[in-house]
Amino acid sequence: LVAGSGATRLREAGIEVTSGDGAAESARLLEGYLHHRATGRPLVIVKYASSLDGRIASASGDARWVSGPEARGWVHHLRTKVDAIMVGSGTALADDPELTARPEGVEEPHQPLRIVVDAQGRLPATARVLGRGSLIATTEASPADWRAALA
Repeated sequence: LVAGSGATRLREAGIEVTSGDGAAESARLLEGYLHHRATGRPLVIVKYASSLDGRIASASGDARWVSGPEARGWVHHLRTKVDAIMVGSGTALADDPELTARPEGVEEPHQPLRIVVDAQGRLPATARVLGRGSLIATTEASPADWRAALA
């Protein structure tokens, strides 16, 4: 609540005034920060899709559309709220994802850092995940010329 008469004056002027401590909304907006302050670790969200029998791909090996359009829309919304998205090289090779935030098909101004873990240097230079805002985590086991080409 406000200490002075500001809210009353605003109401008298015909302005709608709402009040409350906003704790729940603040906690939601600060979830990652508050988690880090409490635990010393980043907030990590794991997202995967599976079929009713617990598999992550169809019998033919196609995992691209295991989830439905509602889930894919939710994922794009979720991507607008996170700092990074990480996949392994197998997912990057199989799906060639962009890993961008595109709720309702519109690319958002805030894009998460796109991370691909590729220990052996299998990701092609034409992968859609590469470009602005991407990071490739690799090892010295990957070919030096591949690492140089992606640098």
